[in-house]
Parts: sequence; C-alpha cells; structure tokens
Amino acid sequence: VMVERNDNNMEMVNVRHILLKVDTSSLDSKSEKYDELLKVLVDTSASDAQALLDEWKSGEATAESFGKMANEKSADTGSNTNGGLYTNVGKGQMVDQFNDWIFAEGRQVGDTGIIFVNEEGYYTGHHIMYFDGWGETPYWQIEVDNAMRSEDYSEWYTDLTSDMTAEELSGMKYVG
Repeated sequence: VMVERNDNNMEMVNVRHILLKVDTSSLDSKSEKYDELLKVLVDTSASDAQALLDEWKSGEATAESFGKMANEKSADTGSNTNGGLYTNVGKGQMVDQFNDWIFAEGRQVGDTGIIFVNEEGYYTGHHIMYFDGWGETPYWQIEVDNAMRSEDYSEWYTDLTSDMTAEELSGMKYVG
C-alpha cells in the first residue's frame, strides 16, 4: 500500500537577511536583574533593526542596496560577504522563525520584515529579512547533484588511497 508520493519537487527560495545579534556577554545570568537587563538589550536590538529597515526603505530599496547594507551591518559571518544572501533554501533548512517568514503564504519578491530568533544553538537577535525570489534549481536536482558529487569524491579518494599502506608505530623516533 502506497502511503504517499514524494517527488522532491519542493520549491526553493532565495532570501537576504541582516543579523543584529543581542550581545548578552556583559550580563550575569544569575543576577536577579538578568531578565530586566536582557529585555533592554532585546528592545534596543529591535529598535536598531527597525531603524536599519527604515533607512533602507528611504533609500534605493533594492535587493542590491539591501545586500550592501548586509555586508556592512550583518553579524552573520555565513552571509555578510555576499549581501546576506542564502540561495535555494528549502523548507525546514533554517531555524523555525526564519523558515516561517520565508515560506509564509503570499510571500512576494521584495517583501521585508523583522523576525526575532532566540533558540538554543543560534545567535539571539533580530533578522531584517528581504525575500529575494524563488530558487532556480528544484530540490530533487540539488539532491541528485549532491549524491553525484559524493559518489565522485568517494571514487577519487578510493583511487588515491588504494595503493597506500599505513603502519602504526610508537615513539618519537618515528616523528618527522
């Protein structure tokens, strides 16, 4: 009995963002004022994010100008040298708030917004979002490409190491 059919033809998207991290390094998490001080930092980050978005909107308000701002202002080292751009993002690849925003029903090229992320394992902060469009490569094609690259790498590595032998020896006289 077939339960479902999945052809991995999921829609991929391209999104730009600017991360403004909430720096909590100066806070003592055991202090009774921790929550109050954290709220001030989060509120300041939200105000800064809104000010940056407003600044962008009052200028050219293009994908390129957003990218330039991302390169200058974003704390995301994974994208702050390429205009804050993530391409061919599939559902479930990003943190929940990020994912929910980019895949919201009715999302259109040029849409902007601000989201707050505070999840374990991710930087706490505000993301200024810009929807850049839909990916050109369907998910199934990315999966096939990755599988082929993996297969090619495995073949290359096996060929490279097939004539090599390793011997485990002990002592400093074998080093160098």
